Amino acid sequence: MHRFWWPLLCSVALASCDGALDDIESVESDTDTDADSDADTDTDSDTDTDSDAIRITGEIVWNVDFDADAEARGLVDCSYSRSYEAIEDRSAPWLCAECEVQVQASAVDMPTGFDDCYTQFAGTSWAPFERLGWSSDGVFWRGRAENRVLNDQGTVMWAGDDLTTLNQPDALTLTDGGTMTFTSIDGVFVRDTVSADVMWGLSVPPTYACGWPKADPPAHSGSWQAGVGQVLPDGWMMDRCGEGVRLQDFMGEYLLVDMSAINCPPCQAMASAEGDFLSDMSAEGIDVEVITLLAPALNAIFDPTSQAQLQSWSDAYGLHDSPVLADRGFGYSQFVPISEDPESASYPTTVLLAPDFTVVSVRSGFGTDGAGLTTFDHFAEDIRTHAGL
Repeated sequence: MHRFWWPLLCSVALASCDGALDDIESVESDTDTDADSDADTDTDSDTDTDSDAIRITGEIVWNVDFDADAEARGLVDCSYSRSYEAIEDRSAPWLCAECEVQVQASAVDMPTGFDDCYTQFAGTSWAPFERLGWSSDGVFWRGRAENRVLNDQGTVMWAGDDLTTLNQPDALTLTDGGTMTFTSIDGVFVRDTVSADVMWGLSVPPTYACGWPKADPPAHSGSWQAGVGQVLPDGWMMDRCGEGVRLQDFMGEYLLVDMSAINCPPCQAMASAEGDFLSDMSAEGIDVEVITLLAPALNAIFDPTSQAQLQSWSDAYGLHDSPVLADRGFGYSQFVPISEDPESASYPTTVLLAPDFTVVSVRSGFGTDGAGLTTFDHFAEDIRTHAGL
């Protein structure tokens, strides 16, 4: 089987494995500061999709201590802060399955310590987009990209509408020698309620302009983490018509849902073969749909996929009758943990869903095996077995 592997690196230059130091991840040069341009974040006027939404405003301060080896290289103990205005986001619960509330901050500022502190170890720019959240067990959660899973960032405490956060991660080894320690990471926020679009532009329309089916099942009430034999969590993604699409609206037939990236050769091969696979299954009298969750690139799997990119992919492979949706960290957070190698994110990774949306099987990569059977052939056999054919 032809497999394309995209390794998940854990180092000081990237996010730490346990998420304790999500803040010192290297900042991509193509960070999209307008990533929220399609979302209604105007809290001064109502729209048809506005509702009461939680807002928190405040800041987090990071206090940094370098050891003697690091100081010998010229690094100096320091502190820096980030300021936030974050609005409730109910559109991506899979990014923090534990969160009671998740909020989105799309214009994060760094009012102090950027020049004399942050640039010593973390680069010359910062991501203006963050997700924050808290869970009922008193854990504070944070993610430093629009579509990235949130990480445990210490504790959260409430006093009325005042929120404080505390975190003290382990010391980190610096690439050029020495260690750095955050002696404290303290946040102070105030909570209030505003009128805003809690679905951030992804509310589902009464009917889909692209013509997708609309099963309209009850709201998902199960786990927000996928498992074989369990119902796949619901999700809300943008389609090439620019509308929000609900995944569970496709209930009722067998589904293959793949996570792909535009510059991934096996993903391209899979898209090219999709039409023949669907024709073959139709000839057998089996209704099957393929849904692609598309990332813009292998080195940008957490970045937003544009409407133009969705249309271009659909046009390139003749997928005008198949949903190609913008992946919002759903594939990575749901498919990788139940894949053949949960330590690596393999593109494409595809799950087979029964008509009731339960996960039947998972496969990574796309190609032909020694017996001449393609990945689609194996999924076809899975479908026949599951259907008792």
